[in-house]
Amino acid sequence: MLSLAAFVFIAENYHIFAASEMAANNDPMANSEESRRQRVRLARLEADMAYFQARLELIGEPDTNNLAAQRKVFNLLYKTVASKILKVKRRYADLN
Repeated sequence: MLSLAAFVFIAENYHIFAASEMAANNDPMANSEESRRQRVRLARLEADMAYFQARLELIGEPDTNNLAAQRKVFNLLYKTVASKILKVKRRYADLN
């Protein structure tokens, strides 16, 4: 089981990079590559979200301070990743 300090570290350092800009020109190959990268990014975010949700389910109702802290951190990470997924899906509507 990870310590509270480890969870705080994860929460503070869990960076999800902003989506890169689409290619300025209309090069189909560049757009295809960008779409592929965004699909992979979306899949990774969804996998992260599933992991955080599973951890929240495993923790359940916390009966210790450590579990309460873990639940708080995973809940924050879950919400952060969910908002990033929505942003990616809005920006790249063709990925839905």
